[in-house]
Amino acid sequence: MMLLSVACLTGLFFGLRYKFVALIPLTAAAVLARVLVGAFEGQAVSSITLNAILLAFVLQGGYVIGVICCDLFSQLASRSMAAPSKRG
Repeated sequence: MMLLSVACLTGLFFGLRYKFVALIPLTAAAVLARVLVGAFEGQAVSSITLNAILLAFVLQGGYVIGVICCDLFSQLASRSMAAPSKRG
């Protein structure tokens, strides 16, 4: 559970800071690390596969949340910094 929370927060951070291309090597590295740890711990292949898929899913979900938050933050910032209207 802790790994999934960290993956979601990592995806959130990358969604706020980086472009989509950064998600590809990040997902590959996280899945590879999870597969290696699972193999060294002697877990079943089905368990490793399920955990790796879930890890990639949560990481990318966190990235999407980060992108949405970044978009909302930029919209709020543009509204708060808008020049007052000269009408009236």
